[in-house]
Order: sequence, then C-alpha cells, then structure tokens
Amino acid sequence: MNIKHNTVTSTLLLCLLCANSSKGMDSHKRQNRNKLVEAIELALQEIQIQQQPPQRLNLEAGVHQDNRKKGQDRYEIREAGKYYIGAVYDGHGPADDVVNYVRKNLIEYIITYTRNGASILDSIKNTFTQTECEINDCGLEGGTTALIAILDKDTMKLHVANLGDCRAVLCRNKNPFELSSDHKPNKPDEQKRIEEKGGYIEYDGVHRINGLAVSRSFGDLDLKEENLGCIISEPEIVEESLQPEDQFLILASDGIWDVIDNQEAVTMVQRAFKLKRTPLEAAAELVLKAKMNCSMDDLTVLIVRFNN
Repeated sequence: MNIKHNTVTSTLLLCLLCANSSKGMDSHKRQNRNKLVEAIELALQEIQIQQQPPQRLNLEAGVHQDNRKKGQDRYEIREAGKYYIGAVYDGHGPADDVVNYVRKNLIEYIITYTRNGASILDSIKNTFTQTECEINDCGLEGGTTALIAILDKDTMKLHVANLGDCRAVLCRNKNPFELSSDHKPNKPDEQKRIEEKGGYIEYDGVHRINGLAVSRSFGDLDLKEENLGCIISEPEIVEESLQPEDQFLILASDGIWDVIDNQEAVTMVQRAFKLKRTPLEAAAELVLKAKMNCSMDDLTVLIVRFNN
C-alpha cells in the first residue's frame, strides 16, 4: 500500500510541476491549467489523509449498582486486544446459578472465539448457543437477561447483543439512539412468534409468558419446557459504526428504564459531563434518580464515554 501511494504521489507531483509551467500559454489554456493544478492538489491531500494512522478512541467507563432489592444484577467491563467490552446481566428466579454462570463465562467465550479466528458476529452467536447448552447440561436454576456491547477500537464498529430487557442507548448528536430492543412478551414481533408456537401471554399488571416478564433469556429451563420455542435464548445483534458526534453509551438494567426514559437519561448524563463529572458519578446520579422515582428493582448503570 505504501509503495502504491508513493508511486502515485510521485506521478502527481511531476504532473503538478509540469502544470505549473505557464510559458507560452494563452488565457484559455492557463484557465484549464489552473483547474488541473487544483485537481492534483486535492488528490495529494486525499493521499495524505489516507496515509495518516487511524484515529483511536480514548475510552472512559464507570458503573454504579444498587443491588439491594433482589441482589441479582451483575456487570462486567473488559479489554481484550482491540476489543472493549461492557455487559449488564439481570438475573431472576429462585437461584443465582444462571446469572453467575453467564457473568463468569460469556465474555470469556467471545474472546476465545475471536482469538481462534471467528468474526465478532459469529463469536457472539456461537457463544450464546454454547452458553445456553451448558446451562441446560448442568441443570442450573434461575435465569438471566444479557446485554453486551463490544467495540472494535480499530474500526470504530460497535456490536450490541441483547437478550431480555436491559437496554443500550447511545448519545448521538446530543440525542438518544437506541441500540437494543426490549424483549417483552407483548412486543409485536415477540408476541407473534410466541402465539405461533402456541404460547399464551398473560397480564397481571405486567405482560408475561409462563410467568416470565421477558420473552428471551438464558436458563429458565422449567419455564421453557412448558411451551417449547416461546422463550428463547437467541440474541438480537445490532452493528453500528461510531460517528464523530457520538458522545457516550449507556448500558442499564430494566430497573432504570422502568422509571427513566431514554431522553431523560441522556440529558442527565450530558449535564453531568458538562459539570466535569466522571462516568462513575454520572452513573450514580441515574441510579439515585431511579430510586427517587420509586423503582422496585435492582439498578445497574454502565456508562462509556468516547473522548475522541
């Protein structure tokens, strides 16, 4: 690539030198010469831009958690080579076996798949399938949602994989940009899938399938056996390229989003950063706000700020 660029650059510079010679030119030829010089200079500028090293992100993350309601939220932040990974898990059910197993293994499996040459997309899909199979084989009790964001710091591509009702919200150009979809039983496409499998959605103040308030999860083996295919462990995966106007990413459990909408969350974090507060402090403010708004669930907020 460098040899090709150097050859093209030398050729353009020679053309520029020749074009700058105006000896013997009439006004019409001189006008055409000026256009040619301008085009060559623009081409040289483009080559200089392409030869510059890619811009790298300076990331800053913070997480705050209030786990006093049920004690079943978990989170994780990891760096593995070019990947920066954040995850939030919201466990449920009579035991913490599944959420603890997922917290221990999910990111580790993804990293292993990528190191063995799999694409990040295939790594996520294979990891979710493998994890659910192992939970089944071990007969682990309980269940959990899972939300994981993986940023490739070289390509600036962000992959968000979601299973359940934690949520990822990006602040883009000062506005909320949702990167995940809550898997509630009454979500139109989820409801259609459930009903096609013969499932029935109940409502007791919250929409439920087999007593569960989410339509996708890890574990929940007994509930999944009642209506096969109604509650699934297949994640929805979103790929998004980061833009210069992207400021930060919020990952949070549903205890936050039950009482704070996307716009309010983004506005609060923006205000915190204007006051020179850290992502940790901004996350703590969101948790406090959710408690003031009478959230009845565990609360976890993970914020990643992009300092370009």
